[in-house]
Amino acid sequence: RSVTISLTKAEALVLFEWLHLNEAREDSFTTDHYDIHDPSDRAALWSLSGALERTLVEPFLSNYNGLVEAARAELRPRGESTEG
Repeated sequence: RSVTISLTKAEALVLFEWLHLNEAREDSFTTDHYDIHDPSDRAALWSLSGALERTLVEPFLSNYNGLVEAARAELRPRGESTEG
């Protein structure tokens, strides 16, 4: 059985980038970067990352970083900054 989740493009990009950054860390196979305690949790996050990667074209575009920054700005609660 599968589940369908609906995300905005901005939500998908920000979530994909966050997952990708945590997966890309040097010790990603030995440390819980997601603060999880069971390997099945990590497997589920990897599956989600893979599903987003198959869906999004933006990670393969030359302006990907700019697109992610724009998506973050769109989702960032009003008045909150990236510092702190």
